Amino acid sequence: MKRTLVAALLLAALPAAAHAFETELLPDSRHQLFQPYSFFTDPQTTLLWRTPRKGWGEVGGTFAALEVTDWAWRPQLIIQGSASAAYRFNDKYDTLLTETIDARVGLAVDLAIAPDSRLEVSWTHWSGHVTDNVPDVSLLGSNSGDELIAFRLTHDIGERWRVGGTLKPIVGSEPGMKFFAADQFVEWFPWGQAADYQHASPYVSLGFEELGVDHLMFTYHLQLGLLFGNHFREKHHQSLRPVAGYYRGIDPRLKYAQFMLSRAEFGYFGLALDF
Repeated sequence: MKRTLVAALLLAALPAAAHAFETELLPDSRHQLFQPYSFFTDPQTTLLWRTPRKGWGEVGGTFAALEVTDWAWRPQLIIQGSASAAYRFNDKYDTLLTETIDARVGLAVDLAIAPDSRLEVSWTHWSGHVTDNVPDVSLLGSNSGDELIAFRLTHDIGERWRVGGTLKPIVGSEPGMKFFAADQFVEWFPWGQAADYQHASPYVSLGFEELGVDHLMFTYHLQLGLLFGNHFREKHHQSLRPVAGYYRGIDPRLKYAQFMLSRAEFGYFGLALDF
């Protein structure tokens, strides 16, 4: 209830802020400049095939609500959210069974601190849920929720490299998580980003993450992909990415990670979209 009230007050304050500063409501988003591709926790829309019977899907995205245009760092207020689901097919491959559904919602402020360097400050709520089809029925009924404050620094080297990292202390969690959490990432576009968004731009994205319940778990995620869209330029453009990757570390399903200390290791291929 308190989180909903805070979010409502922030949104209600937007018209007042628009009069106090030189602002633009619903500006063209530049949030693609603040995000890497190597974390399932960043809002995106994906459909991934993990094994002959298992898959991962997510519906999510971001949009810019407000920009202060007369400040040097041109801050944008970003509203972001996603819902991800782990699913499997039954033995006959004629029924899709959803096992978990995790939600992430939050607000971010994007700051262009230099031409090629950017800072994102955000608050995000994570909420873990399971369905009647979950194999581990002990997870039914228990509550799972986390509150994170994140500080992410991103730096681009031309249109070939993106490097950065995030300090994201977990300020509230149920069940309890370690306070410290962080990630690091590096992305490489061997031939840069194509001039035409309809032409493919191959890339490699590698991410590392440290977080855990009773101890910090080390996670790494390697993704290979083809980008049709925009990752390095300020103009917002919808993007499509055929992807393949390998993940090893803390289970991306929130309840499995927090209640069962579960780890996961899998390869995948599929599609990702950035709106």
